[in-house]
Amino acid sequence: MEYVHISILVNFFIVVRAIGKDGIYFLSNLFAFVGCIFLVSFDIPLLFSGYFFEFFKFSEYLQRLIFIGEVSTYLGMLLSLYLLVVLPKKRQNHILENVNTPNQKVVKVFKFKDREVNILFLIGILGYVFMYSIKGIPIFSNNIEFARQKFASGFGFILWPLRILLFSTVWLSFKRDTLKGLLFIVIAILVIYLSGWRGNIAYLAIGVFFTLLISKRINFRVYLFAIGSVLLVSFLGIYRATRSGENLMGLTMDDLYSFRKVLGTLLLYVIARLGVQIRTFDQVVEQLSDDLLYGRGIIMDLGVILPGGGDTLVYYIKKQIGWWGDGGGGLPPTMFGGFYLDFGIYGVIFLSIIAGFIFHIITFISYKKSINDDRFFIIYCISLSSFFFSILGTYFAYYIPQVLVFGLGLFLITIILKTVRK
Repeated sequence: MEYVHISILVNFFIVVRAIGKDGIYFLSNLFAFVGCIFLVSFDIPLLFSGYFFEFFKFSEYLQRLIFIGEVSTYLGMLLSLYLLVVLPKKRQNHILENVNTPNQKVVKVFKFKDREVNILFLIGILGYVFMYSIKGIPIFSNNIEFARQKFASGFGFILWPLRILLFSTVWLSFKRDTLKGLLFIVIAILVIYLSGWRGNIAYLAIGVFFTLLISKRINFRVYLFAIGSVLLVSFLGIYRATRSGENLMGLTMDDLYSFRKVLGTLLLYVIARLGVQIRTFDQVVEQLSDDLLYGRGIIMDLGVILPGGGDTLVYYIKKQIGWWGDGGGGLPPTMFGGFYLDFGIYGVIFLSIIAGFIFHIITFISYKKSINDDRFFIIYCISLSSFFFSILGTYFAYYIPQVLVFGLGLFLITIILKTVRK
């Protein structure tokens, strides 16, 4: 039995046993979430993409590295669970045996007012409009790939606070009122996609899905929303590539008006898109195994939060392996590929444990506090969304910076709102 088959069995078992279980404990929705990501991002592409694309056939060694990374991530999550749940319960039971009445903690509550949510959403929208007035609208450019890169450069760091405002207010709106949330997310998608970066739409969708999940509003329509989001993001990717002049499976701009041609291309695009990151990981193993970075890749990625920061790991890889020419963005190697490029197989093992540990701690704490504090609810949503992207991309560029920037942004917003409320 190949490693990919073992991975599928392990992840499928975790998903089936865990999905629908409340909370963030072992075999709960949080473990089901990670299992689904592993199935979709690694296992299914490894198993099926080779049937459609010749260059998506991968070695057993790569399959083994991915399996080791998945297991190590679960171990990190279990270690966090032990430290945050098992040990405190043992300590609490010991205390209760010797004390008559336990100490009652005062629960702090922070809620955004509806008027504040509306104003912050409007500021985020107007901020994007201001950016478009200065730098143009990439989606209307003849070369969207180049235009979106230019849009995100220079003053592109302004997009960080704008994303914080839009993501946070959309998620809070869905938490309170589904109709208002739908209105906000439609407006946000239209405004954000004008920048040419469809990944932000996926961020919004993942956060919305888990907003509905924890508020027990999951039904058939929500799953349709999830599937529709995947197809929308994929179609926008096809449109962007075709308009930029790329030869995407022989599709032309005129073909975009043919439902049958678009649907067939769409399905192949989804399969191919899932396999691209694994293909990059494969190239990293083949071409860069003798030139490991020993931590420099982590430093590159963490620099993404600094204005005018240098190239991240995805651009370093693109320069080194010379794949896909000069157009578009970098080449994401997957989270495990990034760990491998820094420290080889030991990086895949130990950094995956650390990644799972940090992710579970942040998500666990924010979930527990999200009932009484809107800020932790937002951190919970961004933690889930960012972890999904970090698995497809790199951990230290997609997860750590997003959580840090959102945490700092929410802290500053809180200070401003408390001052205004006085």
